[in-house]
Amino acid sequence: METKLSRREREILDALYALGGSADAEGIRQRLTDPPTYSAVRAMLAKLEAKGTITHRAEGLRYIYSPVTSRTTAQKKAVSQLMRVFFGGSASDDELEALRREIDQVRKNRRK
Repeated sequence: METKLSRREREILDALYALGGSADAEGIRQRLTDPPTYSAVRAMLAKLEAKGTITHRAEGLRYIYSPVTSRTTAQKKAVSQLMRVFFGGSASDDELEALRREIDQVRKNRRK
């Protein structure tokens, strides 16, 4: 079953990955665009945890949150979903080559 995530929930997951795979609510909040309140971030983290997307552990009085899957696994799932949505599960060689060129271009632009 595919878990649907809102834009903000995806942004929280991206922040967790960018922070090395674990962080507290304030650390995550600081990485968000137009950061919501601390309470709002905590509520979104609880929602993500209920969806089975993240987990937490207690560290003193703080909760440290981590994604359930690695970034690599999440990327593979995203590509798989992209393939299902746009190519009916399988792309032709020409379509794959076009995607590969676009990915290479994005990587090249990111390095600049």
